[in-house]
Amino acid sequence: MVSNPEKEIRFTRSAQALRFALAGAIFVGLTATLYATARWGTGSPVRYWHMIPGILLAAGSFWLAYRCAKHAFLILSPVGVEFFPFFKPATNFRLWSWSEFHHAEVVGKRLYLHFNEEETGGAVLSLAPMSEESIRLLDVAIEGRMEERFQDGD
Repeated sequence: MVSNPEKEIRFTRSAQALRFALAGAIFVGLTATLYATARWGTGSPVRYWHMIPGILLAAGSFWLAYRCAKHAFLILSPVGVEFFPFFKPATNFRLWSWSEFHHAEVVGKRLYLHFNEEETGGAVLSLAPMSEESIRLLDVAIEGRMEERFQDGD
């Protein structure tokens, strides 16, 4: 448990959540169309059981949207940068402490963690699951932390 949770910044998969919610809405619309066809379509080969896949796909999409919006994707904390992958985030998460890398930068939809000044080693994280606004906020937070770090002589 983090001793100062107010000092951490959490970023979620907000762009992915939006896409899954949109897919869920589309599946609901398709299911409603199948229902209307089965209910009022005369001579239609569509039956009520044809709606089951649409209902399951809609429920799965909305569940994924909720999961992406609720759970962290990237956390900036006093300890460092924590990355949580989509599958098995509790066991496959990765933590880079601030002392592990020389500097970090956000370029486009990628976060670069450079382990040395020459930028010959490091890690690259795709920020595609995040919204544009979240990426801008992450960029500001990373720049602020790097400025603070270099002023302290870290």
